[in-house]
Amino acid sequence: MPKEAPFIPSPEQREKSSYKQVIVYRMRHGDTNYYEHTHESDDWEKHDLKEEGIESMKANARIIAEQHKTEKDDVIFCVVASPRVRAQNGKRIIEKELAAAGFNVWDDARTNKPQKMVRSLDISDENGEDVPTKDERHPDFFNAIQAELKSDESGYVERLAQHGIKNLETLESVSKRTRHQLSKFFRIARTIQPKVGKRIIVIEIEHGETLDDSMEQVSFGERTMKKGTEAQKGEMIKIDIPVDPGKNEMEVAFSQDEGFGEEKKIDYDPDKKEF
Repeated sequence: MPKEAPFIPSPEQREKSSYKQVIVYRMRHGDTNYYEHTHESDDWEKHDLKEEGIESMKANARIIAEQHKTEKDDVIFCVVASPRVRAQNGKRIIEKELAAAGFNVWDDARTNKPQKMVRSLDISDENGEDVPTKDERHPDFFNAIQAELKSDESGYVERLAQHGIKNLETLESVSKRTRHQLSKFFRIARTIQPKVGKRIIVIEIEHGETLDDSMEQVSFGERTMKKGTEAQKGEMIKIDIPVDPGKNEMEVAFSQDEGFGEEKKIDYDPDKKEF
């Protein structure tokens, strides 16, 4: 289990807080069986990652740990995930690996509650009503969508709309939600980080479509579902968000085999929610 972290800093901690960034690691969940959607396993409500997916989450935890090995006593990790089982599996793996490596992992009801702002493959019926994963109709809806995806190799959500399928959110609506969340990270950087005597590091396990807007922006249009170059399962980006309210320039780097590539600078206005 993650170690419980003292979130309320002492006066001494407040005085020594000089961190200039909040660091956010955003990653796509590991390789999955999608049992949560197909109900093909009796254990689908608890476990949905393949062995490869489990290993990719452990590898990401090792990469993150390596990034912060020299400041082990000065960082606090907060791990959040979408409500999908495959993302929740990744959250537990990341937390366990970091705690085993001796890092401080914030354990709180607020982080253990699935984040409703990060979803994947939300399905609705012909009346526009949600079809939850536990609904007995869900596998049929899911399989119909997968069949449609396999029948056409171009695009993603847009091509579903072309085929008359409206069961998925559009990339535009997903972008609105994820930009709202990115602005939340800026608020954490500017209102909470200056008061805390440890560096705040957020790790978020999410999905291809919720990562897509950020991936597209930081790759200058090269990495996106629209081109079939979206984030791969287990892929990760690192974002440094400035504490200074006068600065909106983030530093972003893509994960590589054992670390991260060259950092790129990109502007984001957290008030207007615009890159």
